[in-house]
Amino acid sequence: MKRFMAVVLILFLAFELTGCETIQRKFTRKTKKKSIRPRFYTEGLYETRPALELYMMHYTYWKSWHEDLVTSAGRNSKRDAMAITNALSHLNDMKRYLLEEKAEELNKYIVQTKSITDRISKGGSEMNLGNYKQRLDTIKTRIIRNFYYKKVREYIKEDR
Repeated sequence: MKRFMAVVLILFLAFELTGCETIQRKFTRKTKKKSIRPRFYTEGLYETRPALELYMMHYTYWKSWHEDLVTSAGRNSKRDAMAITNALSHLNDMKRYLLEEKAEELNKYIVQTKSITDRISKGGSEMNLGNYKQRLDTIKTRIIRNFYYKKVREYIKEDR
């Protein structure tokens, strides 16, 4: 009788530990699938802006992102990365609206900014960070002096 009870207890314990997966699956809550609505885009109904207005918009955005990068570099790496990518993308967009000779001049500042921001994103000591901020500030001053939209008005490409 003791053996029979031991076998029954062992079998009961084995069944209890393995469990019944179908019952377990039956009572677990299932995630509801969200229906994906198709997106429709209308083509040709957007408003086109003059190139000067777009240049002014990118200039203003670049200036704010560049100032944000100079003031808060080294504090938060994700914010630095976002400021770097946005500042460089707006500089490249500004270059797109300029004529070749002025675009090459702006490209020189883009390359300098990219080399400095690559060093900032790699990290480093606080002494180097201060130097990088100072160099970014001088680049910002030169771009503001040479590429302010009132000064480059004659170098902006004509509207298509």
